[in-house]
Amino acid sequence: MVETMPAAKPVIILTRPAAQNAGFAAALRACDLDVVIFESPVTRIVPLPDAPRDHKASDAIFTSRYGVEHGPSGRGIAWCVGDKTAEVALAKGWEAQSAGGDAEALFKRICADLEENAEGRSLVHYCGQETRGELSARLTNVGISTQRCIVYRQEEQVLTPEVLQAISDTIKAIFPIFSPRSATRLAAQLPPDAAFDFVAISQAAADALPPEMIRRLEIADTPDAQSLIAALRHML
Repeated sequence: MVETMPAAKPVIILTRPAAQNAGFAAALRACDLDVVIFESPVTRIVPLPDAPRDHKASDAIFTSRYGVEHGPSGRGIAWCVGDKTAEVALAKGWEAQSAGGDAEALFKRICADLEENAEGRSLVHYCGQETRGELSARLTNVGISTQRCIVYRQEEQVLTPEVLQAISDTIKAIFPIFSPRSATRLAAQLPPDAAFDFVAISQAAADALPPEMIRRLEIADTPDAQSLIAALRHML
């Protein structure tokens, strides 16, 4: 989706998968910001319908809403990376528990919750082909048996010609960054000799950006969309 771009306005370029782009764009428009919004996903989510979902474990881990959407319906506790993922899991029948943060916060939450109750328990991490942090292996290493079940894959998409034209026409391009993976994918497509403004949802997402590509950087106080919008307002 592309809006007509008055030259004087900042340009916000959203690069998440299409459904998440649309939701965040709607949240930005509700804030009545004087900006132009471009939606150009650099990742496409592709379900894997033949992935096994008949695991004996009744409890689950979700590090994205796509793991919930393409995983099985709820039958036990689901530990979720953040509030939005937990909302989707709750709607699908899971007893959702939100870590309210990132993968590291999720790891600590699961360890704390199962500190006295890990024996005989097994979890399944329903996730994408690309993951960070070796969550399943780390949990298993501390005595919480965890399997990884890949239920979707992430395919790279290229920035649209309209976006490439926009970033060549303005010095006011701002990229919200929601994950280290999307930061890496985006940076690989941007002109290597240019610098841009970024608003990152976490320090981990910011750290994935090449330093020479950063003109200005804001990091959200907490890893959620509202905090990221607040950081974006500060940059504007």
